[in-house]
Amino acid sequence: MATVFILSYNTLGLELWKNHLELSASDRVSQFRSGQDCVKSLNHEPSLIIIDDYFANSPEDDAGSEEVIQIINEIMPDVKVFHISPRNCGSEMTHGHMKFVCSNFNQDVITDINETLNSKRIIAA
Repeated sequence: MATVFILSYNTLGLELWKNHLELSASDRVSQFRSGQDCVKSLNHEPSLIIIDDYFANSPEDDAGSEEVIQIINEIMPDVKVFHISPRNCGSEMTHGHMKFVCSNFNQDVITDINETLNSKRIIAA
């Protein structure tokens, strides 16, 4: 079983992600529209986190994606974070101790996310 957090700063529904992710019936997916809400829920120990910055429109009083990534790095440095953004950032990096991937939305990053999901299920089994 994998626990996936999706932080979407846009109005796209969860269905978009469910159409692209190889989810099993036992996987749990939580979608957040607020960076602060996502951070508050980290105690539920997500297996991976997707931050969707396409068509982003986060309120000024909310935690933006960079701030959320920094907080995740401090609290849960071993969780893999996929920052999906239209910005040109197509490489895997280590952000502190955390595994961090910044990419535009493409088949390569979807494949990487699905491989991470599948590896989390194998480890948990």
